[in-house]
Amino acid sequence: MVLQVALSACTLFMIWITWQGLRTGAVDTLVKGSSVPVYAYRDKNPVSYWLHIIGYIAAIITLPSLLYYLFG
Repeated sequence: MVLQVALSACTLFMIWITWQGLRTGAVDTLVKGSSVPVYAYRDKNPVSYWLHIIGYIAAIITLPSLLYYLFG
């Protein structure tokens, strides 16, 4: 039951992050050793931006599929 709630919450969080990225044109990226947030902008770095968006969409599809596989 706890795993179902956690995976559902992760799915909703990924949907929110993806929507926010598509709406604003910027997504957070991980940069080793950086203490400030680093963003990939749609205009400045389109490859990194779209790879992050595609990764989020893949997670949005995978997590409910995993829920169905485990508990369906």
